[in-house]
Amino acid sequence: MMKRYGVLCMLLFFTIGIRFITVGQNGTDQDGKILQKLYSCYNLLQEPEYMNLSPEEYMRYFVDIEKKACSMIDSLSSVDSKKKAILYHKLGYLNSLGKYVKQKDVKGAATLEDELERRLDDLDIDSPDLDLLSDMEIMGLLDSYYAWKLPRASVWERSMDVLYNVKSEKVRRAYAFQNYKTMIQLYGYTMFIESLSWDFEFCTKDSVMLREVRELKEKYKNDYKK
Repeated sequence: MMKRYGVLCMLLFFTIGIRFITVGQNGTDQDGKILQKLYSCYNLLQEPEYMNLSPEEYMRYFVDIEKKACSMIDSLSSVDSKKKAILYHKLGYLNSLGKYVKQKDVKGAATLEDELERRLDDLDIDSPDLDLLSDMEIMGLLDSYYAWKLPRASVWERSMDVLYNVKSEKVRRAYAFQNYKTMIQLYGYTMFIESLSWDFEFCTKDSVMLREVRELKEKYKNDYKK
């Protein structure tokens, strides 16, 4: 299943739609502009010319961008915007330094693992702050989180972890349900789908989501019997 994860992610992208930045309920247009910059400010460090640098050189560029990102967070006017910005910041860590330390081709890259751990120590995927994100942003953050924390976990295992360890129904829908929906469309009715459907029955209190889970299960279960 993990070999097809790239295909699954592409299908999820088109299922959910293109990500867009939303300003917090108490935010301002200026906050929105800052959040847009913050969301992508670490992207440069994912380019090959930076990923191939030595650990010392990479950290020099990384710390420079980190300081600018922290300055942007401090300039935000609303509490919700700052909460969202901190999550963007963590995502930036995961997608830049998080990918760098996993490399095998750069000597000593793994020595920066402690730097990454220190910066992500307070990242809590059960935080109510995740509800401030769009569905696509939640998907991106959790995919990057699991790639770091549980890199060998399957999509099914990641979804099950969210159902049992995250209380937010919005996060469960954005991640676990979207994975469930995409997996059943991609692979049909399987024992993993059967198991995950029971996890939804046990965990979720969202009647609409539960109804959708049951409808998908019955539809593809009937197709499986044909």
